[in-house]
Amino acid sequence: MKRYPFLGLMLASSVLAAGSVEKKAEKEQTVIKVDFARGVGTFKPLNGVSLAPVMTNIVTFDTQEQYYRKLNIQGVRLHDDALNNKGYRVVDIHQIFRDPDADPADPKNYYFKQTDDYLKPCAEAGIQVLYRLGESIEHSACKYFIDPPKDFEKWAEICCRIAEHYTRGWANGFHWTNMKDWQVWCEPNEPKLWTGSYEEYLRLYEAVAKKFAERLPELRIGGPSLGGCNLEKIEGFLKFCREKNLKLDFIIWNQYCNSIKGQLEQPGQVRAVAEKYGYGKVALQIGEWHCLKRGWNFDPDSASDDDDLKYGMNGFEAAAYTAAVLAGWQDEPLEKAYFYTGSKGKYGIFDNNGVPKKTAFALEAYGRVLRCPERVAAHVGRDVVSSLTRERMKSDLRVLAGRNGNECVIMISAYRCILPVFEVEVSGLKDFDVSILVTDKEHDQAPAAFIRKGNVLEIMKHSSSAVYMIHLHCR
Repeated sequence: MKRYPFLGLMLASSVLAAGSVEKKAEKEQTVIKVDFARGVGTFKPLNGVSLAPVMTNIVTFDTQEQYYRKLNIQGVRLHDDALNNKGYRVVDIHQIFRDPDADPADPKNYYFKQTDDYLKPCAEAGIQVLYRLGESIEHSACKYFIDPPKDFEKWAEICCRIAEHYTRGWANGFHWTNMKDWQVWCEPNEPKLWTGSYEEYLRLYEAVAKKFAERLPELRIGGPSLGGCNLEKIEGFLKFCREKNLKLDFIIWNQYCNSIKGQLEQPGQVRAVAEKYGYGKVALQIGEWHCLKRGWNFDPDSASDDDDLKYGMNGFEAAAYTAAVLAGWQDEPLEKAYFYTGSKGKYGIFDNNGVPKKTAFALEAYGRVLRCPERVAAHVGRDVVSSLTRERMKSDLRVLAGRNGNECVIMISAYRCILPVFEVEVSGLKDFDVSILVTDKEHDQAPAAFIRKGNVLEIMKHSSSAVYMIHLHCR
């Protein structure tokens, strides 16, 4: 039998242009090969989300907390939490330390209770928490809390006290081990989040980084937390950190995108810049990401409504996009990523009634793979050029597979891939039972139609984009 070289668990993206279809293409199939006898390492905890389970409605809270466990969510990033928990004083600096003229050494000047309650489920579930030190976005005409602090040193002291509360027990606090990462501000290049200059942000980072290095060296501090992968500003940040010899444990940025290729390339680009300044081994994280189908401005050729449950930014195409990016990041220099958001609303994976959207099922599929920690060889053996309706539509097909004893899982993402049938060839197992769930245009984690021919699974595809979760149990 012909051997196919292993390309990592990430299969190479097939970027397929319209009009290049061969006459026999419609008769051909794409063969995905998975070898469960060939271990190739482990998986990365990339299925983090922004926002912990919401506090404001106990029914929704219970649903989200249980579903976070079901999704096997690995991390939670705190940002915009006060907006998601209306009426509660959580996370943001001004919500915890109300009087900027008060003494930061006095525990009486802090209000921790509601943030404690908000974060407790994450601590109990062992979910890693990235705490954003700063403020939530302000969409209002007037800005109230996103000005640069009057006293950077004092603000840094307040940040240290908050970290000490959650990790060293200060002010009747905790010794939680799931809060190692601390991010300085969010998007200092976005006027809705920072009214100061970028140079002022750099000085704020300097103040906090020095405090953490002196007082909390066991914790990790990071920035510049930009909106978008602005390599020029990231380079300026790294140059500043090197000149000042500042503590920097992770580089983080946010990126919303409608290109799988563009989303996957960024960690490598940032790593290249980091290496220039001696930060080649510093961890890389993406603080926010989501399939932004139309960009920030209206695009009449794309989805008619971002909130559309099928076609919008949490619809079936977005679900396939999400699974494809999670698969592709396996072989990129990225440590963690946080999908925006794990909660309700336009960007959330739940609707306003707490019902999961299609992107939730993509995260669930990836979480299921993580429960089988032995990563095994998987790749697409042959790509078929697809007939596409618009040249700018790109086709992408990716696969991940893992094993945990007798339990094996395969996740397949098919993004805008116009193929009615594809085959999955399984090797390295003897007798096994199989079940397949699909999330596509009409189905949410529903049994998929397939034909089994020995160790080959012939899967019928019913929409151009889909996410498959294949469960194999060895007898």
